[in-house]
Amino acid sequence: EKGNITSETEHEIHFCQNYSHRCITKFYGFLKNDEKIIGFVYEFMSNDSLERFLNSNKEQMTEMNKLMTICRIFQGIDYLHSNSLIHRDLKPLNILIDHDGLPYISDNETIRNEDSEEKTNDIGAPLYASPEQERGDIVSFPSDIYSFGLILYFLYNNNNEDNGIYN
Repeated sequence: EKGNITSETEHEIHFCQNYSHRCITKFYGFLKNDEKIIGFVYEFMSNDSLERFLNSNKEQMTEMNKLMTICRIFQGIDYLHSNSLIHRDLKPLNILIDHDGLPYISDNETIRNEDSEEKTNDIGAPLYASPEQERGDIVSFPSDIYSFGLILYFLYNNNNEDNGIYN
């Protein structure tokens, strides 16, 4: 019994029950009240988001850390796309960092199947949205790749005030 839940929550439930990857935030289970899902239990990410971590720990973000972050985000995107899934809201706030400094893709409620009729384009931060999202067109795999490119830009130009990248 799922009760009265939103479409986004239904998508997150489906994703958590059917998909798992080492570069996507680890899902442990549901919080339930009388068999109704009222929450999700994910691995705790003690270093917050990539954006906040980078802004407060610039000296710790070595070239090796940046390359590892790029590789892990790419592997997570590759996993999603190989399963015909589109994230639709990739941005530094949706990349979470664990206690070891490893990044994980989060915000699973925005993920949709490539063939889904519910691939709306009205999601995501404007500065990380792809041109097709801005135009109001249907999103697809290249939408995630465009956002990934902007995350790379953020990693290498990590002074938000100076480079114009905000949320």
